[in-house]
Amino acid sequence: MEFNFCINDVLPHRLNCIDGSMLPDSFESDDRQMIAECQQKVAIILDKIGVSSGIAQGLQTPVTSSDRLRNSDHKVYLLTNPDGDGGDGTVVGLLKIGHKKLYVFDAAGKHHELTPICVLDFYVHESMQRAGCGRMLYEHMLQAENINPEYLALDRPSEKLLGFLKKHYDLVHIIPQNNNFVVYDRFFSTNPDLLPGYKNSAKIDSSRAAGKSSFSITPASGRALVSRPVGAMDKMMDSNTNSNCYSNGQSDSPRHAATPRSSCAASVVTEDTPEAPVQSDLKYQHQRLCWVTSDDHERAESY
Repeated sequence: MEFNFCINDVLPHRLNCIDGSMLPDSFESDDRQMIAECQQKVAIILDKIGVSSGIAQGLQTPVTSSDRLRNSDHKVYLLTNPDGDGGDGTVVGLLKIGHKKLYVFDAAGKHHELTPICVLDFYVHESMQRAGCGRMLYEHMLQAENINPEYLALDRPSEKLLGFLKKHYDLVHIIPQNNNFVVYDRFFSTNPDLLPGYKNSAKIDSSRAAGKSSFSITPASGRALVSRPVGAMDKMMDSNTNSNCYSNGQSDSPRHAATPRSSCAASVVTEDTPEAPVQSDLKYQHQRLCWVTSDDHERAESY
């Protein structure tokens, strides 16, 4: 993705992190004019690649934009190609993450109030797909956040993302939820310290850098799930009730076309709603649990 200014001057590294300040993590200057110019160019980058990501996912409203990131606690990781556009550099992909307060069901059907890091947007430009760019971007984020992939919640992931996670991180079994988010069984099963006493802890693989994870968890306290419209994940599950797997065919309709999402997750907890009862058909939902098959390998390669 090309721009009418030098990307390498704004994003000097191949992997860059942008936070609510609208400045790259490598930016060093106290000059107000330089700060303003850099912020303006970063905003242009985020808005353009955010629109491309939304189009690729069939969204009516982009998930990533400068307005939504500005002064928030979210982060956007950007991957560039320094040699592109005649040496000025191009932007290859984005990965947006952020904390969300959610209610999440565990495998036993018990719901918990969590504030995990969530994957909110993930996109690699079409010209750079099938080149390992997505894996590079995702792995950099995991190391920078010091977190394992199973401890992330996914905001309405596409079939491509599900296939990507299966291929590279062996994430397969999904615990059905009553919101827009997807979590895997290892979200709980590989981290037993999370449940007893609701401790604020998360075990990090020895392959990750040492340090405290930014994952947090607190007990439920009479708050409820906010209802949401039927989404892509629901349709995928409903279409596979008797097959125990996701469809391997390519959909003709764009993802989320019927249920565009806003920048805020539909599952954000409210303070004044009554406690939500555990659904009576939760056991049935678990029986309907399905996972991505090996035929999704090609879709996973798109990242």
